[in-house]
Amino acid sequence: MAQVTAAVERACSLFLALQAFAKCDAHCGKAATPEEVAEAGNLCAICHEGMKTPVMLPCAHVFCDDCVAEWFDHAGEAQERTCPLCRAVVKSQGLKSTYGDGTTGLMLQIF
Repeated sequence: MAQVTAAVERACSLFLALQAFAKCDAHCGKAATPEEVAEAGNLCAICHEGMKTPVMLPCAHVFCDDCVAEWFDHAGEAQERTCPLCRAVVKSQGLKSTYGDGTTGLMLQIF
């Protein structure tokens, strides 16, 4: 019975991960409004160019989606994802921490 419960929990986690991936929320935060982009100065602090697909991290800093995704990729799986400006930890939204911290894969394990 414990294996069935674990399998159901993994299936739910997989569903949440796919849902977050479909929304592009898995690594970047939320889409920034034009007012938030203007308040940030219309320039990305990573690439120093105009914002392309701006996203706002939970710490309220705004970056290009591609720039912040590349920043997170360079952090590696061993380190926590942090904001490039204030170093606040950025957690993946909607996923259990084990799927966002690089310690386990997102593959469904069959017992």
